[in-house]
Amino acid sequence: MWFGVFDDRARIARVTPSGTITQFATGLHRSALGEFTAGPDGNVWFTEGNTRVGRITPTGKITEFSAGISPGADTTGITAGSDGNLWFTEFEGGRLGRITPTGKVTEFSAGLAAGELLSAITSGPNGNLYFSPLSGIARLTPTPGTPVSVLTRRARVNARGATTIKLACGAGSEPCAGRLDLTLTVIRGTRILGSARLALSPGERATVKLKLNAIGRRTLARARGRRLNARYRASSSAGDAKGKLTLTAPRGIRRSTS
Repeated sequence: MWFGVFDDRARIARVTPSGTITQFATGLHRSALGEFTAGPDGNVWFTEGNTRVGRITPTGKITEFSAGISPGADTTGITAGSDGNLWFTEFEGGRLGRITPTGKVTEFSAGLAAGELLSAITSGPNGNLYFSPLSGIARLTPTPGTPVSVLTRRARVNARGATTIKLACGAGSEPCAGRLDLTLTVIRGTRILGSARLALSPGERATVKLKLNAIGRRTLARARGRRLNARYRASSSAGDAKGKLTLTAPRGIRRSTS
């Protein structure tokens, strides 16, 4: 779980299920922290009480974004949208903001009263966004973006635990930028076996290199028949693609014990 701390300086804290707390401050401005949400890219996103939206990785690297946010906006609520982007409210600006996983911001005000005070925002079960202006509850339907597809169904992993995956970005208006994850669901939850970044222009096809992590190499080495059926998820600023991927390892794949 992630949360904000603010006394003499702003910090972001992470607490494990066992209660261990780790705090992070490098790269964070001295400002009040707003709401937090899990992003489609595997990171945690948050608002700051000024004109910034921030992102923190699972290892604690913080990046702040302000380009494209109007001065004095007072960013407040934030949530992950069904379109693969993050959406946030501007309390003073009376606008909604959309930020892609790569940090591109677009602001929206059409349909909102001038000077509207916007605070909380959340994603509904129907794929719409619901937020709270001063006068009640409002709804926004995100426009589906460009779909991203994973073309590879079977891949051979080399002795170093690396493989290549073919991706395609649809012919839409938004680029496909995000992350490809290979996952395996076990009794105790879902484990990420390996990840790769993806950044494609609309209509582009490309091959990305994906390297299994220690868990992935160990799992593949132990798999019966040296084949492993993992599930992939390509999450991007434009759309998602899900499916199965059969991994095959050569005899020489390293069996990590870490």
